[in-house]
Formats: sequence, C-alpha cells, structure tokens
Amino acid sequence: MALPTDMFFNTGIATYIWILCNHKPVEGKVQLTNAVDEFSKMRKALGSKRNYFTDEHIKTIIGLYGEFEASERCKIFDSTDFGYRRITVERPLQLSFFPKKAENIEGLKYDKAFSKWSEALK
Repeated sequence: MALPTDMFFNTGIATYIWILCNHKPVEGKVQLTNAVDEFSKMRKALGSKRNYFTDEHIKTIIGLYGEFEASERCKIFDSTDFGYRRITVERPLQLSFFPKKAENIEGLKYDKAFSKWSEALK
C-alpha cells in the first residue's frame, strides 16, 4: 500500500505498508493499493512530518484493502507475477602482481594460494 510522503518524522521519502501472510497459497493474489491521496495537512509541521490520516482516511484505506477488488486505485496481480530467478554471475579472478622487493617474493612461498600455482606460473 503506497502512502503519502511526509507522513513520518524526519523522512520525506515515499512510504509503503506491506501486509504479509505466510498461510497464503502459492497461487494466491497480491493486492497493490494506492493511498497517496489520502491525507490531511497538519496545522504545524513536526520535522518533516506534514501530513496525517483522519479517521475518514483510515476507513477509506481499510475499505480499499477489505474489498479486494481491482479499481483505479487498487490493482490485483497473481503472486507468480512477482517471481524471481536467482542468477549467479561467476567471473574469473584476475590478479596482477609484480613484487619488486626480494623479501616480498620470499614471502610468497608461504602463501597457500601461491603454493598451488604451477612451477611455470611461479
């Protein structure tokens, strides 16, 4: 549910309320409600908080949520529309190392990764 900006102290960012249920079937529906126009201006701002909900706004928002019907302010989607895929991007490790001091080269002999290199690479 999208809320109006300036609803909370010291933040002017857009705010959303998520109502989640772990007993919902996998083939369930997702409701997105736009309540950004449901607010009243405060007489005096409290930090960044300049807007608030009246009882009438709260009833309207709860009504939109409770009806669970598609409209201009409420959209209904299948939960599968919000699926995701996990993609692993693997890139080879590319290192360049040019030791200039003899003690740095000597120290490599004790490095575990360096010991696994072929003799030609060393």
